[in-house]
Amino acid sequence: NRTGFSPSFREFLGYLRVEAGLAPATLEAYGRDLRQFEEWVAERGVATPQDVSMQTVAEHLQSLHRECGYEATTVARHLATLRVYFRYLYANRKVATDPARLIERPTRWRRLPGYLSPNQLKSLVSAPTPEHGDLWLRDRTMLELMWAAGLRASEVGRLKINDYNDTLLILVVWGKGSKQRVVP
Repeated sequence: NRTGFSPSFREFLGYLRVEAGLAPATLEAYGRDLRQFEEWVAERGVATPQDVSMQTVAEHLQSLHRECGYEATTVARHLATLRVYFRYLYANRKVATDPARLIERPTRWRRLPGYLSPNQLKSLVSAPTPEHGDLWLRDRTMLELMWAAGLRASEVGRLKINDYNDTLLILVVWGKGSKQRVVP
């Protein structure tokens, strides 16, 4: 270990996995963000979490935007990771102050999602044909379901037969963060 961060990272990620029950993808993102932060502070001679100041955190976030070209949403996620990490350390008396507590979140531009024209949508849904193999009907059904019900590809991939109620004509869908919703 080059710094004194790794043991606290392992303990923190274990806490998030066991106590907070975060999704594996979220834990993976937190781990990446923390490793990137550790490398950045090590290059500047910051060896332990106790040595991190509010200025250190702010400069790291600025470097993510300026040097790495990260969008505001990615920088905001890094800040969220550091906030939770330092809040955890502060609550467990491993640091005297929380250096990320007062840092404001980068502004996020509100971008409207892209959309397909009716002709593009028709081309997409009709792309799977019997010539594409035995699973063409499944593929077409999945595309139509994503379009008609507004489902993500990952949500369609998790669907089970029992998730459909043919009396009420609804689907029970498991979305991001293992949140359940009902879709007509």
